[in-house]
Amino acid sequence: MEHRSGLKLIRKERDPDNYKAWRLFLTPKGKVFTKYLDNYSKQAFADFTKAKEDLKSHDDEDLG
Repeated sequence: MEHRSGLKLIRKERDPDNYKAWRLFLTPKGKVFTKYLDNYSKQAFADFTKAKEDLKSHDDEDLG
């Protein structure tokens, strides 16, 4: 499966309690990537909220 290694953001280990199950863990690269995604989503949400407020302020204007 080395040819299908992917982005290497997680690693898997056999579950010692259940031999058919796997335990998944973030790699250090995966932890950095999730922090990046979290910061990106917060920024995108802030931009969306600001745009929504701007649209609402235009709705309150009299078009006349």
